[in-house]
Amino acid sequence: MSHIPVAAFAAVVASVGTVLLLNLSTQPDIYMANMKTPVKQDKMVVVMVYHETMEIAFDMPAGALPVKDDMMPTVWCIHKDTSKKPMRIGTLTANAENRMPIDKATWKEMANVSQFAISLEPMDKPPSDTPQGKVIFSGELAAL
Repeated sequence: MSHIPVAAFAAVVASVGTVLLLNLSTQPDIYMANMKTPVKQDKMVVVMVYHETMEIAFDMPAGALPVKDDMMPTVWCIHKDTSKKPMRIGTLTANAENRMPIDKATWKEMANVSQFAISLEPMDKPPSDTPQGKVIFSGELAAL
């Protein structure tokens, strides 16, 4: 009779191991980055990337983004593979609640992103595929 508990234990271990391995290959439901600025250490922007609602949400204190008529706060994803160019996500406004919808391809790409950054891009130039202006916030992206 001592063989039955051993067999049951082995079955439980095998099923738990399978579940853990399957979960390792899937993406998390949320990514987060705490972005700080080298200029004003008292300001921080929290970025959350949600799979459920397929959006990127930015939480920041009032006045975190500078208001400049000729500059546009632009969000970038920096790849883990430094040979790849940054991915331009979109622009933010200084006064509004900042949420950006994303598509499935952008969500899948989050697994390859090491950090988020916000730069001030000149409005009088066409959008570039790399930051041209000064980076005002940056932070490492983590899976939750």
